[in-house]
Amino acid sequence: MEAILQGGREMERAVNCLQQNPAIIQAVRLAVRNTNGMSAQDADDVMWEGLWVLCKQIREGKFGGNSSIKTFFKGIVENLCKNQYSKRSRWLKFLDKFKPQEEVQASAEKEMLLREKAALLKKLAGMIDPNCQLVLELFSKGFFMKEILHQTDDRFKDLEALKNFKKNCLRKIRQYMLDNPNVAVFFKR
Repeated sequence: MEAILQGGREMERAVNCLQQNPAIIQAVRLAVRNTNGMSAQDADDVMWEGLWVLCKQIREGKFGGNSSIKTFFKGIVENLCKNQYSKRSRWLKFLDKFKPQEEVQASAEKEMLLREKAALLKKLAGMIDPNCQLVLELFSKGFFMKEILHQTDDRFKDLEALKNFKKNCLRKIRQYMLDNPNVAVFFKR
């Protein structure tokens, strides 16, 4: 815990030790296995995100040492899995509003569809304001809004303006998907 509080190389060493600890690995695998819709490949992502949250909470003084780090980490991982499941469920419910007209069956058609999806994603990314792209990318990587405010070279007058900007960016993307149901159907295939 002290190494994490110190930061730098000491924190990196501590995180590496935690990542290789069999009890920690088992906690992640168990949480992932007990969460619907999560695969074994998700375990690595959950591990890293969990370690990031653990370090953050230790450095913010939210871990008081009342339990073992393993128990605290297990709680973090379980919450991450629940949140991931909840996000996926909401996204799938949203996409279920748009039922595909027909199923793509031939492998050649599937490959072509993947290429079209990639092209459409590039086009959509180009349609989004560069500031929106930056803010949403940083947010998706786990940055706090205060950190994003500084990362954006103070393009926003305060934290509330940044939060409103992010909300409007997400609203525009959602509205685009609602206005263009063929796009939502296209990505669901």
